[in-house]
Amino acid sequence: MKDPILQAVADSIAKHSSIPPGSRVLVAHSGGPDSTALLHIMARLAPLLAITVESVHFDHALRAESPDDASFAEQAAAALGLTFTRERDSSPPSTQIQSMARSARYAFFHKVAKSHGATHVATGHTLDDSVETSIMWMLRGAGPTAFGGIPAARGIFVRPLIELRKSEILDWLAREGIAFVTDRTNETDKYLRNRIRRSVIPAMEQVTPGAVTAIARLATLSGQMGRAMEQQAQSALTTATRRKDAMGLTLDPAFSDGAPFVFRSMVYKAAAGAIGAKPSSLLTPHLEALDRMILAGKLGRKLDLPSGLCVALDHAGLTFSMKSGQPTPMEEIPFQCPLDAAVGGGGLSVIRVEEYDLDERLAAAEKIPAGAIFRNRRSGDYLTPANFVGRKKLKKFLIDKKVPVSLRDKMPILVAGRESLWIPGVYMAPSIVAGPEDAPLSRITWTL
Repeated sequence: MKDPILQAVADSIAKHSSIPPGSRVLVAHSGGPDSTALLHIMARLAPLLAITVESVHFDHALRAESPDDASFAEQAAAALGLTFTRERDSSPPSTQIQSMARSARYAFFHKVAKSHGATHVATGHTLDDSVETSIMWMLRGAGPTAFGGIPAARGIFVRPLIELRKSEILDWLAREGIAFVTDRTNETDKYLRNRIRRSVIPAMEQVTPGAVTAIARLATLSGQMGRAMEQQAQSALTTATRRKDAMGLTLDPAFSDGAPFVFRSMVYKAAAGAIGAKPSSLLTPHLEALDRMILAGKLGRKLDLPSGLCVALDHAGLTFSMKSGQPTPMEEIPFQCPLDAAVGGGGLSVIRVEEYDLDERLAAAEKIPAGAIFRNRRSGDYLTPANFVGRKKLKKFLIDKKVPVSLRDKMPILVAGRESLWIPGVYMAPSIVAGPEDAPLSRITWTL
């Protein structure tokens, strides 16, 4: 291949295995220089790569000239003999313009990819774009993975130009005589990315020629190391998990013994992500507060964190769960046999047992007081354990039995008045325990 730019793009695609033969690729064409170069390069490489290329354009309707850009993109696709799909935003954003516009644009790409049976969407991000992204994340104090910049491929999105400099793209367009449109919003310092592009990077290149390439190498290495550490954190999370269900995830706090803070933090983030929280919402102050709670080892502590995350340390371990406000009290359910009810995220069951079993604690239905009900715990509840003088507060009993904090307000208990007769998995009052001579017999269970 004589053209060095075409060769560089083909080599990058092969190195990252980003577009296999037989793929149908949508090229996101805004009309600007990078996406215009990408459209022409992918159209020329299509026979060599054995792929099908289409052009897609999303009109954000944010500038008066945006319809002209859409027409330019349509004409470019026609000249190259490519299928073209366009859409105009019917309700352009007035606030958070960049993030909202990006969401609308990517939703359009996903929709067209699905309807056209496309396997990939190619965007015109260059090495300069990736470095700008790295600097933006650096200024926010992000971790190594985010600092790694824009990946060559993620999901259905691929960036064939990601190893080329913007200047190389502009030179190639000039040599080939290919026209493109200019977005005047790129010339304003209103947005952080523009300020980095227009001021920070030129200053760095002036101080150290080749700064962009050097930062790109550092970002690539940082991203690779970050992803390797994330894989190790996921492995540690799997090993340390004691319980994971609809209620949350509980870890053995000992996983942190001897591990550096940065690794412990990645495990915390992995645990948060595993239950549906947003790991990126956990900033250094949050992670440090969580770490202090664990290292102090004081049971009964709890932290409310961003993204609706709650973390508690108790006898069960370190539990990550999602906050849902105050627990909704369960409806009082009269004791009966049989019984099958959904309670506290689990299933409450009472079934009749025909034969007495010495190895299983069953309840004698006739010993259960009239009016006994299943409900959540309440202040003032107590129990009367065997070989115990007087009453014991339910709260203290649950603490002594190491019942996780996350379960105490959700699990059902069987009560007669304020006296607890049955607590899932940990207690049945001596007064209702069945003996060999009792009948009928009942098995009471609550399972998550």
